[in-house]
Amino acid sequence: MKGRRLTPLELTLDEKAGLEKITRCYTLPHWEVLRAQAILLAAKGVSNAQIARDLKIHKNIVGKWRKRFLKDRLQGLRDLPREGAPSDFFS
Repeated sequence: MKGRRLTPLELTLDEKAGLEKITRCYTLPHWEVLRAQAILLAAKGVSNAQIARDLKIHKNIVGKWRKRFLKDRLQGLRDLPREGAPSDFFS
């Protein structure tokens, strides 16, 4: 049994350049780099399962970011506001 057919992911030149820049940045949070790498691999036609294996994350996470990218493009890769009080970790 084959998996569900994925929505083709096409990037504009600006989107591709922006994502590649993110993957080369050492000062960004690791999650942001992973998301950019996942989208670049998806644009090459790599399956969610293979992307998950390559990046050592769960395939459902790859699917989540693929869907959010398709819906909101680069803005969809940002973290959404969270409910509750802000963390006091660094205070």
